[in-house]
Amino acid sequence: PGEVCDDGNNAAGDGCSPDCLSDESCGNEILDALAGETCDLGALNSDEPNAECRTDCQLARCGDGILDAALGEVCESTPPAGTCLDYGFDRGQLTCSNVCTPGFVECDWLRWSPETGANSETLWAVWGTGPNNVYAVGDSTTIQHFDGNTWSQVQVPYAPEPWVHFYAVWGSGPSDVWVGSYDGQMFHYDGTTWTFVQTPGTGDVDSIWGTGPTDIWATDGSGVLHYDGTSWTPMSTPAPHSLQAIWGSGPDDVWAAGHSGAIVHWDGTSWTAVASPSTLLLMGIWGSAADDVWFVGHSGEIFHWNGTSFSDHSLATGEFLQDVWGSSANDVFVVGDEGVVAHWNGAVWS
Repeated sequence: PGEVCDDGNNAAGDGCSPDCLSDESCGNEILDALAGETCDLGALNSDEPNAECRTDCQLARCGDGILDAALGEVCESTPPAGTCLDYGFDRGQLTCSNVCTPGFVECDWLRWSPETGANSETLWAVWGTGPNNVYAVGDSTTIQHFDGNTWSQVQVPYAPEPWVHFYAVWGSGPSDVWVGSYDGQMFHYDGTTWTFVQTPGTGDVDSIWGTGPTDIWATDGSGVLHYDGTSWTPMSTPAPHSLQAIWGSGPDDVWAAGHSGAIVHWDGTSWTAVASPSTLLLMGIWGSAADDVWFVGHSGEIFHWNGTSFSDHSLATGEFLQDVWGSSANDVFVVGDEGVVAHWNGAVWS
C-alpha cells in the first residue's frame, strides 16, 4: 500500500526508491537522498536568488551560478565590485573565493619604505642592475650608489659647479653606466673609473637608454644623441618640439617624446614623426615589447601603444606623471608629483 513504483529491487537511483514510495524525480516533494538529492520542495524549487532549494533538487550553494546574498555570498565565479585597495591592500584586483566572498590571491602590498640617502638633495632618476647595485642621480652633482646595505656619494673626477644637476642614469651593466647632465655633458663608469664626456649636445641630457654598450640613445632637449661604442653623434628628428624621454624595445624600435606631445620613432634607419594623442609634455616612456609601450606626462596623461594605435589610460587625479617602468606587461608602475604611484596589472590602473 502507498507504493508509487515497484521495479522489483531495493536499489536507489534507478527511478524507484528502495521503499517504492518515490519515483526519485526531482520536484515530487520527496527527499531522495540516496538518489543524490539534498532537498526537494516540489513547486517551491527555484533558481531565483536566495531560494532554499534549486530546480535540480540541490540546496542553494556557492558555485551554483546564482548570487545568494542571504547566504552571505557577494560573488559567484566573477569578481565582486571594488578593488584590493578597498580592503587595505596597495594594488591588485579582487577575485571570487571558493566560498563566494572577496578573494585576495591577486592582492598585494607594495611595501614601500623610506630610504636614507647619502644626502638630502632632490633625486631625478634611478637605475640599477639588481638589489645590490643601484644608482640615483639628482641636484647639486649628486650621484649616489646603493650596495645592498647603504647609500654612498660617488665622487667624479671632473667637479662641475655645485649648482649643476644630473638628470638621467642608465647602463648596460655594472661596468657600463652613463649619467646625463647639462649642456650635453655626461659621465661614464667602466666598472673602475668615472670619466667626463662632452657630447655634441647642447641641452640637458634628460633621458638615456640603449640596447648595449655600442648602441645607446639620449635626449638632450635640443634633439637626440646616439653612441656607437666610440663617440656620441647628434641625430636630427622631425620632432617639432624638444624631446624629454627615450626608450626602445630593440635597435630598430626606439621611441622619443617630449614637449607639446611630440613623439618620434626610429625604425633602424630613420626617425619619423608619429601622430600624438597628446598636446602636453610627455616625460616618460617604457614598454615590454614593440606592441606594448606606455607614455606618461603632464596632467595625469597615460597613453598606450599597441603596435598600431594609441589608447588613453589617463589618471583622474591629474597629477604630473614623471616616469613609467615595469617588470612585465602585467606589472607596470607610474610615478608622479605629490607622491602619486599607480600600478597596471594588465587590466586596470590602481
